[in-house]
This record gives sequence, C-alpha cells and structure tokens, in this order.
Amino acid sequence: MRTRSIRRTLAVLALAFAAGCQHPRYAKYTSANGDFACEIPWGWAIILDSSGRDYTNATFTGPADPDFFKGVPSLSVRWYKYKAPHRLPDGTYEAYASADDFIRQMLRDVYGPSAKTWAGSDSDIAQALADNKTVPGSSPVQVAGAEGIYFVVFNTLKAPAGKTYGVVRSDNGDRAIVQRHAYVVLPMRDGFYAVIYPATQNGFETYRPAFFRLVNTLRILKNGP
Repeated sequence: MRTRSIRRTLAVLALAFAAGCQHPRYAKYTSANGDFACEIPWGWAIILDSSGRDYTNATFTGPADPDFFKGVPSLSVRWYKYKAPHRLPDGTYEAYASADDFIRQMLRDVYGPSAKTWAGSDSDIAQALADNKTVPGSSPVQVAGAEGIYFVVFNTLKAPAGKTYGVVRSDNGDRAIVQRHAYVVLPMRDGFYAVIYPATQNGFETYRPAFFRLVNTLRILKNGP
C-alpha cells in the first residue's frame, strides 16, 4: 500500500510539474529598432526586413496550415516613411504620401477592381447585402492611443497551377483562392504602421484572435524606427 501511495504521489507531482511548464499562448515582442512592442503567438518564427529607417517589416509565421495560401499563417507589422521610395522584389518601387494613399494604391495595384473591403464580419456583410444596405468599407479604431483604420479585403483569385494550399472550389467549380486579408493602418507624424493578416476564407477565423491580440497590445515607443 505504501508503494502505491508513493507512486500515486509522484504521478500527481509529475502532472503538476508538466502543467506548470506549459508555455503561455502569447509572448512579448519588441522590435529590433525599439520603435514598437506587441504580443505575438508563442513559438512563432520572426522574419525581419528593412530598408534603412524608411521601411521595416517584422513578419511572424506560425505552424503549417493547409488553409493558408502558402501553407503558413502570418502576421506582419510594417513601417513606411512618407514619400520614401521602397524597392520591391520585382524591381519596381512603392512610395506613399499618406496612410490613405497606401490604402488606395494597395487596393488598386495589389487586389484590383474586383476586391471589396468591409469592417465587419462575414455575417455582417452577408446581412447588409441581403438588406440592400451599404457595407462599411473601413472603420476607425483606437490603437496605441491613436486613431487607426481597420478593414478586411475580400477577393477571389484563380488558383495558380500546381498550388494546393489555401485552394478551394468556387461556385462554378474552378480552383480558387478566397482571400480574407485584414489590415490596421496607423498614421504617425513621419510615416505609418500597417498591421497585416493575410488569410483565406477558411483560415481567417483560426488566427483572427491572434491578429486582434497583436493590435490590442501594440505600443508605439517612438515615431518610427
């Protein structure tokens, strides 16, 4: 009986130790330039890119998930200095005079005329369309003590040949990628931050809480990097 009691006690202690060692759901992150801090999902990889102090990008990538276009969910925090040209991988340049200019150019050049934006959920937009009401394209939000702009881009693209991640069948049977890309754009004195969650219709809800956790914990420590 004594041996069983000891074994039972050790088992309980082992479970308690394991529970105490479980990692938290989120981790605190401070940017390499010390300009912002936020909370990101625990264990996600961090990829950094910059062009001096005119442009910086911190991308946080999670575990493999076939619902996302490239098989990996991600969250990004970017900084753009006003009117500063930034060279893109294809050799072209981007430059934005304001946060509103960024939104206009991005919707026009990245998503195209078929894209729609709204600030509510899928059920909100479906009900609004059913009632013939105007769907709000964006909404003001308080982020880090300042007013930002929140919206979601809704767009459907033909799936590239050979791609399977994030691909679904459209209503007409074609292979398609149904984008749900969430943005919060935060204007500052010398530039603006863009928090981006590029998801799909099927994957959006999976890490939507992580996106809002990042936004709600975002603190701006100085005016740009």
